[in-house]
Amino acid sequence: MSTSFRIKKLLAGTFEQTGLNGLLHSLQVRLQAPFIRAVNYHDVPPSQAPLFEEQLKYFAQHFSPVTWSDLIGFHQSGYWPHAKPGLILSFDDGYRSFHEVIAPLLEKYGFTGWFLIPAGILDIPEEEQPQWAKEHNIHPAKYPYESKRRFLTV
Repeated sequence: MSTSFRIKKLLAGTFEQTGLNGLLHSLQVRLQAPFIRAVNYHDVPPSQAPLFEEQLKYFAQHFSPVTWSDLIGFHQSGYWPHAKPGLILSFDDGYRSFHEVIAPLLEKYGFTGWFLIPAGILDIPEEEQPQWAKEHNIHPAKYPYESKRRFLTV
């Protein structure tokens, strides 16, 4: 019997007697268990759309989109029904690019966007948006648009 085989046999026996096999198996299952990740974005100006699309292509290969019911179900049962881990793509601050750049690309790749829009921007007239953004320390990217509209509004 070779020395390496004896060492492996001794380690296997020790792991079995001390319960380490079960612990290691449990750890392995937890590390491989499906879970939900989240990636947060702010603005994606038109000039950055190709880079954002490349990220979405990668995400589509490695992750499943997370809907509201997926999230609630996962938290209630701990069960993730998809083969790939979940991915929440969230977008803050209510930028114009949500509608014009991001939403079409999310739809193209089958992802759900979680858009977090400050209620205060919904009624701000277009001409006041640049000043409002400055006052609230929100800095949208420079747009190639002629209008002053920076945010989603009603």
